[in-house]
Amino acid sequence: MGTSSSLLTKQRRAAAAACCDRACGADLDLSLVIADGPTVGAADPAFEANTGVILMWSMAAWERWYPLRMLDKLMQATIERLGPLHKLWSVVYGPAAAVYATADRIGWVMESATKIRLDDGSQLDLLMTSPAYVKTAANKAVERWRWKQVDDRYPALRDGGLGIGAWWKPILSVLRQANSPSFGYQQKGALKSAIAGRQWAQQRLKQAKLVDDGSCQLCLDFGREPAAGTLLHRVMCPALKSFVDKAMPQWMRPHLRGPAEQGVRL
Repeated sequence: MGTSSSLLTKQRRAAAAACCDRACGADLDLSLVIADGPTVGAADPAFEANTGVILMWSMAAWERWYPLRMLDKLMQATIERLGPLHKLWSVVYGPAAAVYATADRIGWVMESATKIRLDDGSQLDLLMTSPAYVKTAANKAVERWRWKQVDDRYPALRDGGLGIGAWWKPILSVLRQANSPSFGYQQKGALKSAIAGRQWAQQRLKQAKLVDDGSCQLCLDFGREPAAGTLLHRVMCPALKSFVDKAMPQWMRPHLRGPAEQGVRL
């Protein structure tokens, strides 16, 4: 049992590619967050790769598949062998090591065969906690692990380090709304595209060496002072003021004005 981090990354990339015929440089984690939607791990293999391993170990303890003394001896030997190491998966063999390395990936610490310290500081005792509860706790930990990776790559989206994703619940509620003439499949697709990072603003095109100038081309066409062509500038560009005034909801304006004034690059 167990899936190494490198293999899991390959599996996740394959799953993300299956959700969209053209990735267009989209962020892996955000693409899978969108693909999962309100479900838990329907698209992202990270849930089964992490939760599945921990769940089977918890069932072994809960249902006494093996004598607890034997399980504890296996785990203690694993802790002593893997504890001092940083690259765990290159030396993983056996179910205890797979569980230890899997738990470590999502920030859990195996203190013994039946006691686990979670990434939020709480503790689980597998002798007192049902496998169903362990599965729920592990799924939540995988969600936090996924959002932490997003936070690390995009500090501007960080939500106090809580691992719950910046503004994701409001976005999810919008995506789940019934389609209407003003907000239907086309608008939802555009929103998903922007969230996943499939939008190639001028600055990103320059970084990819597809163009020579990273300045906003609309500003240049309108004879204005050139500004960096970022996604944030795209919705704040003076050349698009009339369109923005007509189309942008009032509640959104303060959230964009703050980052713009602070010089956040998106």
